[in-house]
Amino acid sequence: MSWDAHVKSLMAGPGMKYAGLFGMDANPWAKSAGFNPTQAEIARLVKLVQGQDIKGESITICGTKYMFRSPADDGLLTVLSLGGEEKFVCNICQTTRGVIVGVSQASCAGASREYLDKYKNYLKGIGY
Repeated sequence: MSWDAHVKSLMAGPGMKYAGLFGMDANPWAKSAGFNPTQAEIARLVKLVQGQDIKGESITICGTKYMFRSPADDGLLTVLSLGGEEKFVCNICQTTRGVIVGVSQASCAGASREYLDKYKNYLKGIGY
């Protein structure tokens, strides 16, 4: 399965707006249309999901500011968007060799978190 096919599967998750797969070096493997985080943003997410670099109360992804919603738990971190009428959550999952980033509607926060956590476990199971 190609990385693009994995992103397509991730986009089928509850309320998903954007998804991407990135290496631990913050380089993109594949990402959905319109999802263009900077390498510096992904590098910070990699540190955060590993339990490092939690300074301040917010992060920025693709120009949207997010606040911490929960600490990293078993390689999974959730952050909630700030500002704007429509709220989003961003779930960041660490796999064996990379990270999954999924942005979904806040109304689907729990379901999207669970979906990405299962996908994280699937990728780990196949060595990624």
